[in-house]
Amino acid sequence: MNRAVARALGKRYHVLTRISRLRTIAADIVRHFLGRGFVGKAIVVSLYRVTALRMHDLVREAWQAERMNRRKIPVKVRGQWFPTTVARVLKQA
Repeated sequence: MNRAVARALGKRYHVLTRISRLRTIAADIVRHFLGRGFVGKAIVVSLYRVTALRMHDLVREAWQAERMNRRKIPVKVRGQWFPTTVARVLKQA
């Protein structure tokens, strides 16, 4: 299957499955779904099964990295600055 897809796409196959490109797409997916303002599901269509599995792993990595970056953003609550996770708890109290 992999060879058939590679043969059909020719030189584009290597561009489409390059890890650096997949990382960029994974980061874009995470930014899009975290920034859209509501909770929901998503579907990603991949070239073939191996690419889908790579994308799954890369999206999980990008998701964790983005979560850690967002936790580092300080938030002012009751006149004091706190990390986002602490501020969320204080706002609920």
